[in-house]
Amino acid sequence: RGKTKVVRITEKDDATSRKGVDKAKRAAKHRKALVWSSSPCTGGSNWNHINKVKPGGMKKFLRHRRLWHKIWTKTEELCAAAEKSGAKIAIEWLSSCQYWNMAKVKSLLSRYHLKKAKCDGCAMGLIGRKGAPIYKPWTIATNCDELYEALNKQKCPGPKVHKHEHCAGSNTKMSEGY
Repeated sequence: RGKTKVVRITEKDDATSRKGVDKAKRAAKHRKALVWSSSPCTGGSNWNHINKVKPGGMKKFLRHRRLWHKIWTKTEELCAAAEKSGAKIAIEWLSSCQYWNMAKVKSLLSRYHLKKAKCDGCAMGLIGRKGAPIYKPWTIATNCDELYEALNKQKCPGPKVHKHEHCAGSNTKMSEGY
């Protein structure tokens, strides 16, 4: 249906800086743009209940949450600019990320009519260090119908089709680079 301009908010762009947000907002001025936000989900991990009680764990958790709040504030600003220009929005985290349950996230999803597509990394070719698929369930909230339809079909075919490597250790970091 034509070319779509994709704008990713990356660590390199520094999503918390005015320069990074302005760069993304300029790209989002195009009606055919897709603003894709994939902020770190470490502060929303289910492992936090365990990690917080380890030495230094609470301090790390709070640091992750502060960074996320800064990024989320800029994400809200960028989504408003995207809607104004008619650009599409996509927000991605692990399906189990606790951020999905936060009131301000739910509010943004509702405000911009973002639907949650559920997909699995193994169904999209996510491969671990040993060469086996990695089961990594993602949720992408989007107002782009074509993206929703394409991603929501990507489900793990099950253990009769393939066995998984665990998404742990070096596979975790590697799985961020899609």
